[in-house]
Amino acid sequence: PKLANLIATFQSNFVRGLLDDNERLQFLRHVIENSRGWELEEIQTWLPGFLQRDFIGCLPCEIAWKIIDYLDGRTAARCLQVCHKWHEVVSSCQSIWLKQCICLGINVDRVNACKGLDAGPVNWREILTKNKQRVEMLSAHSLQPTWRLRGHKSRITVLRCHGNTLVSASDDRSLRVWDLSSGQCVKVIQAACCSDLQFDTNVIVASFHSSSARAWSMQSSDQIQTYKGHTSAVLSVDFSYGDDLVVTGSADMTVKLWKLHEGLCLQMLEGHLHWVHKVVLRHAAVDSVVHKVGDLVLLTSDQVLLKVWSPDVVDE
Repeated sequence: PKLANLIATFQSNFVRGLLDDNERLQFLRHVIENSRGWELEEIQTWLPGFLQRDFIGCLPCEIAWKIIDYLDGRTAARCLQVCHKWHEVVSSCQSIWLKQCICLGINVDRVNACKGLDAGPVNWREILTKNKQRVEMLSAHSLQPTWRLRGHKSRITVLRCHGNTLVSASDDRSLRVWDLSSGQCVKVIQAACCSDLQFDTNVIVASFHSSSARAWSMQSSDQIQTYKGHTSAVLSVDFSYGDDLVVTGSADMTVKLWKLHEGLCLQMLEGHLHWVHKVVLRHAAVDSVVHKVGDLVLLTSDQVLLKVWSPDVVDE
């Protein structure tokens, strides 16, 4: 009864706000000063639990994510181990894992494109974990093959990969299209000895040592066009399907621009003094002295020289 009366008096005066802040502190000081040593030790063990607050677990996820977004990847990984609640909140903060994917060099645009609209949001933490494991396996020289792709009967000369699709060219005079999710060859295209190839979801364009290049439909495997005009081996090829353009670089030291579907040669660019072994056709991602964002830019290189062209202007 005495303890009950004392607690009731305490609640009515201390808890319910009948004392101001200064009076409350004086009361607490008086209680502490009149406590015995073992009692103070017991109070000391209680205090951390009252002072610590799980702010991540208590906050709404949207606010907690903004705080977590300031962490680096290693700290975020350590936060996953604090408790189940922290693991749930930090795991679902996709922005921090996306930044770590970019730092690791993962092409996030390609991941988004391959994911598709119906597959739901991308789990960037899962992608980061898988890629880090691959990097660690590479560093430890312990990488194991996912698939063994068998089908070519001679040396493989060119490989190009986008997402889960791989296209290979071989000295057996064929191109093969592989589905990397199943390890199966889905298309075989009879061609010639290929020196280079590029592809997207619409077409495959390949160059050949026979001084020509060709394009095929990715869907039907039908040949769309042949590009003839070089006087020596075509060593490199690139294209822009949206602009209906193909560009080829040759050992005859020239670069040619073609209409992709018509096969018409639009321009022949000269100026290289060695074999043109690489051509790249891209839309500018940044402004420069001569190009604006979105402009079509052509890069060509030989053994010693890199040239930057604008396809609508012959002069450099």
